[in-house]
Amino acid sequence: MNILMLSKQYKLKSNSEIAGVFKNGKTVKSSFLFLRYAAGGPEATRVAFSVGLNYSKKAVDRNRAKRVLRSSYAEFVDKVKSGFDLVFYFDKNFKDPVSQKDLLEPMNSCLIQAKILK
Repeated sequence: MNILMLSKQYKLKSNSEIAGVFKNGKTVKSSFLFLRYAAGGPEATRVAFSVGLNYSKKAVDRNRAKRVLRSSYAEFVDKVKSGFDLVFYFDKNFKDPVSQKDLLEPMNSCLIQAKILK
């Protein structure tokens, strides 16, 4: 599956869906990456990636960080249990440029802590 082109059923798109995860979900943290998760029903796990203005004022940098987050999640997409809504985001003090290899271990750590991996 090409994670950069996730179909709608695998995406958390609306602000209300993402707000619901933040309101009703639990949080786990690795070194600089947070995972907010909530039970989403029996269907496929849906995911969103949030990179705010505190990461960079430039949209180009924020969009690149989201692309790297999506490509890192591609390593785990087949290993994640279904029925969850996930939101990945950075620590507010984290401002370093990221690469996929830098994100694999923190993302794996978050998913293990949340007990979402199969």
